[in-house]
Amino acid sequence: MAYIVVLENIYLRQIIIKGLVYNKVMDTKTTTIKFFAVAVCVIFIILTLGFIWGNSIVPMENSGEASNTVFNKLKPMLDFIFYPIVKDEGVSHHFFRKLAHFSEFFLLASEVLVLIWILGKVALKNIFLVLGGGLACAVIDESIQLLTNRGSAVLDILIDFFGFVSGTIFVVLIYAIVFLINYRKHQKLENEVS
Repeated sequence: MAYIVVLENIYLRQIIIKGLVYNKVMDTKTTTIKFFAVAVCVIFIILTLGFIWGNSIVPMENSGEASNTVFNKLKPMLDFIFYPIVKDEGVSHHFFRKLAHFSEFFLLASEVLVLIWILGKVALKNIFLVLGGGLACAVIDESIQLLTNRGSAVLDILIDFFGFVSGTIFVVLIYAIVFLINYRKHQKLENEVS
Protein backbone atom coordinates (compact mmCIF):
# COMPACT_ATOMS: atom_id res chain seq x y z
CA MET A 1 0.00 0.00 0.00
CA ALA A 2 1.36 3.39 -0.93
CA TYR A 3 1.34 6.32 1.39
CA ILE A 4 2.39 9.90 1.09
CA VAL A 5 3.35 12.10 4.02
CA VAL A 6 4.40 15.69 3.67
CA LEU A 7 6.40 17.13 6.56
CA GLU A 8 6.96 20.81 6.12
CA ASN A 9 8.52 23.71 7.95
CA ILE A 10 9.66 27.03 6.62
CA TYR A 11 12.93 25.69 5.15
CA LEU A 12 12.54 22.00 4.39
CA ARG A 13 9.89 19.90 2.75
CA GLN A 14 10.09 16.12 3.10
CA ILE A 15 7.91 13.96 0.94
CA ILE A 16 7.77 10.31 1.90
CA ILE A 17 6.45 8.02 -0.83
CA LYS A 18 6.53 4.27 -0.20
CA GLY A 19 9.18 4.69 2.48
CA LEU A 20 11.53 6.73 0.28
CA VAL A 21 12.36 10.20 1.58
CA TYR A 22 12.67 13.08 -0.86
CA ASN A 23 13.97 16.32 0.59
CA LYS A 24 13.31 19.57 -1.14
CA VAL A 25 14.82 22.68 0.31
CA MET A 26 12.25 25.41 -0.03
CA ASP A 27 13.59 28.28 -2.04
CA THR A 28 14.14 31.76 -0.74
CA LYS A 29 11.26 33.05 -2.85
CA THR A 30 8.72 30.84 -1.01
CA THR A 31 10.10 31.89 2.37
CA THR A 32 10.02 35.56 1.37
CA ILE A 33 6.42 35.33 0.15
CA LYS A 34 5.37 33.66 3.40
CA PHE A 35 7.17 36.31 5.47
CA PHE A 36 5.55 39.07 3.39
CA ALA A 37 2.08 37.50 3.79
CA VAL A 38 2.53 37.26 7.57
CA ALA A 39 3.73 40.88 7.73
CA VAL A 40 0.75 42.08 5.69
CA CYS A 41 -1.69 40.16 7.92
CA VAL A 42 -0.13 41.58 11.09
CA ILE A 43 -0.29 45.12 9.67
CA PHE A 44 -3.96 44.69 8.74
CA ILE A 45 -4.76 43.30 12.20
CA ILE A 46 -3.04 46.27 13.87
CA LEU A 47 -4.83 48.73 11.58
CA THR A 48 -8.21 47.08 12.23
CA LEU A 49 -7.70 47.12 16.00
CA GLY A 50 -6.56 50.74 15.74
CA PHE A 51 -9.71 51.60 13.79
CA ILE A 52 -11.98 49.77 16.26
CA TRP A 53 -10.39 51.11 19.43
CA GLY A 54 -9.69 54.53 17.89
CA ASN A 55 -13.40 54.99 17.18
CA SER A 56 -14.14 54.08 20.80
CA ILE A 57 -11.94 56.93 22.02
CA VAL A 58 -13.79 59.53 19.93
CA PRO A 59 -16.43 61.48 21.90
CA MET A 60 -20.04 60.38 21.32
CA GLU A 61 -21.02 63.53 19.40
CA ASN A 62 -18.10 63.28 16.97
CA SER A 63 -18.59 59.54 16.55
CA GLY A 64 -22.29 60.06 15.82
CA GLU A 65 -21.54 62.73 13.21
CA ALA A 66 -18.93 60.57 11.48
CA SER A 67 -21.12 57.49 11.39
CA ASN A 68 -24.10 59.58 10.25
CA THR A 69 -22.09 60.84 7.27
CA VAL A 70 -21.20 57.28 6.23
CA PHE A 71 -24.74 56.10 7.01
CA ASN A 72 -26.32 58.71 4.70
CA LYS A 73 -24.05 57.61 1.84
CA LEU A 74 -24.74 53.89 2.35
CA LYS A 75 -28.43 54.07 3.33
CA PRO A 76 -29.88 53.44 -0.17
CA MET A 77 -27.73 50.33 -0.61
CA LEU A 78 -28.48 49.10 2.92
CA ASP A 79 -32.22 49.65 2.43
CA PHE A 80 -32.04 47.52 -0.70
CA ILE A 81 -29.97 44.73 0.93
CA PHE A 82 -31.98 44.57 4.15
CA TYR A 83 -35.42 45.24 2.65
CA PRO A 84 -36.82 41.82 3.70
CA ILE A 85 -35.96 42.69 7.31
CA VAL A 86 -36.76 46.42 7.51
CA LYS A 87 -39.50 46.64 4.84
CA ASP A 88 -40.72 50.20 4.20
CA GLU A 89 -39.14 51.72 7.33
CA GLY A 90 -35.62 51.47 5.94
CA VAL A 91 -32.41 50.83 7.84
CA SER A 92 -32.11 52.94 10.98
CA HIS A 93 -28.94 54.67 12.13
CA HIS A 94 -29.00 52.45 15.24
CA PHE A 95 -29.12 49.29 13.08
CA PHE A 96 -26.28 50.68 10.95
CA ARG A 97 -24.07 51.24 14.01
CA LYS A 98 -24.72 47.68 15.24
CA LEU A 99 -23.95 46.36 11.75
CA ALA A 100 -20.68 48.33 11.87
CA HIS A 101 -19.79 46.63 15.18
CA PHE A 102 -20.50 43.23 13.64
CA SER A 103 -18.55 44.01 10.45
CA GLU A 104 -15.45 45.32 12.22
CA PHE A 105 -15.12 42.18 14.28
CA PHE A 106 -15.96 39.92 11.33
CA LEU A 107 -13.05 41.53 9.48
CA LEU A 108 -10.74 41.24 12.49
CA ALA A 109 -11.50 37.53 12.92
CA SER A 110 -10.95 36.91 9.22
CA GLU A 111 -7.56 38.60 9.36
CA VAL A 112 -6.46 36.65 12.44
CA LEU A 113 -7.60 33.32 11.00
CA VAL A 114 -5.86 33.98 7.69
CA LEU A 115 -2.67 34.67 9.68
CA ILE A 116 -3.05 31.37 11.52
CA TRP A 117 -3.66 29.63 8.20
CA ILE A 118 -0.51 31.13 6.68
CA LEU A 119 1.49 30.07 9.73
CA GLY A 120 0.11 26.54 9.42
CA LYS A 121 -1.34 26.60 12.93
CA VAL A 122 -4.99 25.82 12.15
CA ALA A 123 -6.08 23.57 14.99
CA LEU A 124 -9.16 23.46 17.20
CA LYS A 125 -7.14 24.61 20.23
CA ASN A 126 -5.84 27.65 18.37
CA ILE A 127 -9.31 28.52 17.07
CA PHE A 128 -10.66 28.54 20.62
CA LEU A 129 -7.73 30.72 21.72
CA VAL A 130 -8.51 33.13 18.87
CA LEU A 131 -12.19 33.23 19.92
CA GLY A 132 -11.11 34.08 23.46
CA GLY A 133 -8.91 36.83 22.06
CA GLY A 134 -11.84 38.15 20.04
CA LEU A 135 -14.01 38.30 23.14
CA ALA A 136 -11.21 40.10 24.98
CA CYS A 137 -10.96 42.66 22.13
CA ALA A 138 -14.73 43.26 22.35
CA VAL A 139 -14.53 43.78 26.12
CA ILE A 140 -11.56 46.14 25.71
CA ASP A 141 -13.52 48.06 23.06
CA GLU A 142 -16.46 48.62 25.39
CA SER A 143 -14.14 49.35 28.33
CA ILE A 144 -12.50 52.13 26.32
CA GLN A 145 -15.96 53.61 25.78
CA LEU A 146 -16.53 53.54 29.55
CA LEU A 147 -13.30 55.46 30.10
CA THR A 148 -14.32 58.12 27.56
CA ASN A 149 -17.77 58.61 29.13
CA ARG A 150 -19.57 57.17 26.09
CA GLY A 151 -21.10 54.36 28.06
CA SER A 152 -20.77 50.67 27.47
CA ALA A 153 -23.31 48.08 26.42
CA VAL A 154 -23.28 44.33 26.94
CA LEU A 155 -25.29 44.07 23.72
CA ASP A 156 -22.39 45.66 21.82
CA ILE A 157 -19.98 43.10 23.30
CA LEU A 158 -22.31 40.30 22.17
CA ILE A 159 -22.65 41.81 18.68
CA ASP A 160 -18.87 42.24 18.44
CA PHE A 161 -18.28 38.66 19.55
CA PHE A 162 -20.96 37.31 17.19
CA GLY A 163 -19.21 39.16 14.36
CA PHE A 164 -15.90 37.63 15.44
CA VAL A 165 -17.40 34.12 15.63
CA SER A 166 -18.99 34.59 12.19
CA GLY A 167 -15.68 35.72 10.69
CA THR A 168 -13.97 32.72 12.27
CA ILE A 169 -16.56 30.31 10.87
CA PHE A 170 -16.28 31.95 7.43
CA VAL A 171 -12.49 31.45 7.22
CA VAL A 172 -12.62 27.96 8.76
CA LEU A 173 -15.16 26.91 6.11
CA ILE A 174 -12.89 28.24 3.35
CA TYR A 175 -9.95 26.43 4.96
CA ALA A 176 -11.97 23.19 5.12
CA ILE A 177 -12.89 23.44 1.43
CA VAL A 178 -9.26 24.04 0.44
CA PHE A 179 -8.14 21.19 2.73
CA LEU A 180 -10.64 18.77 1.14
CA ILE A 181 -9.57 19.77 -2.36
CA ASN A 182 -5.91 19.18 -1.47
CA TYR A 183 -6.77 15.92 0.30
CA ARG A 184 -8.49 14.62 -2.84
CA LYS A 185 -5.45 15.60 -4.93
CA HIS A 186 -3.19 13.66 -2.54
CA GLN A 187 -5.57 10.68 -2.66
CA LYS A 188 -5.35 10.67 -6.48
CA LEU A 189 -1.55 10.88 -6.27
CA GLU A 190 -1.49 8.03 -3.77
CA ASN A 191 -3.66 5.89 -6.03
CA GLU A 192 -1.39 6.61 -9.01
CA VAL A 193 1.73 5.64 -7.03
CA SER A 194 0.28 2.29 -5.91
